[in-house]
Amino acid sequence: MRLALLLLALVWGGPLHAQEAIPLGDGRVLTALGTGVEEGANGLRTLVLETRAEFDPEPYGPVPSSAFGRIHQAICENVVRGNPGAVAAMDVQRFRLIQTFRPEEGAPVVHRSLFDLDGGDCLHVPALGPGVPAVVTLPGGRVVALRHLEAGDTPDELEMTLETATEGDARFSLSNQNIAFEACAVLAPRVLARRAEGGAPPPRAIRVSIENRRPGPPDARAIESYRFAVVDGACVTGLGPAIEAELREAFAP
Repeated sequence: MRLALLLLALVWGGPLHAQEAIPLGDGRVLTALGTGVEEGANGLRTLVLETRAEFDPEPYGPVPSSAFGRIHQAICENVVRGNPGAVAAMDVQRFRLIQTFRPEEGAPVVHRSLFDLDGGDCLHVPALGPGVPAVVTLPGGRVVALRHLEAGDTPDELEMTLETATEGDARFSLSNQNIAFEACAVLAPRVLARRAEGGAPPPRAIRVSIENRRPGPPDARAIESYRFAVVDGACVTGLGPAIEAELREAFAP
């Protein structure tokens, strides 16, 4: 793919030029290197933004690219919402951000994030590896998309964010509660297994957050969270072995 800079007027002001700083809002900065469009074998066209990290993204050891999902999502949505005409003219369906840090010694550290474009929204497609599908049908029949895996609000907590549509009826909270318990029983084990294969220590708790997308302006979402303990590397639902076994048997991603 040949990179050619596109002039994209971003929300943080002015057109995006090569070597321009992209502030992340927490004192850290990325530098824009260039953009391009690539077309996959499936016909999907992806707008690619390459950046250089002006900070060490792994000061305490390796972290998965999913840890940067929300930061990269904000950049993606700034680009898409600030330039609807330009993005439409490029006829792209996806956005990929490549973040590279080059230390003085050692190999470059590269993190990538991929997003499906849906109007003004950037829907994170985390690279979770084999065995952890990004979109699943839970045993209760609800279809959810795994959007983010990141550190939680408390030490040793992993937050798993799922997205689903909602009808906005009175069953909203009950439905989300069912989703959270089912995700703990059937999806969390796969996530924890993949993390263990990568050498990550098990968290002490998993917070399952459900984002319900609603019709309306961008970011029209309602969020509910449920916290579960992790014991011996397993998410504890409290439902009992028999019910958990039934849920796992009914789960066929």
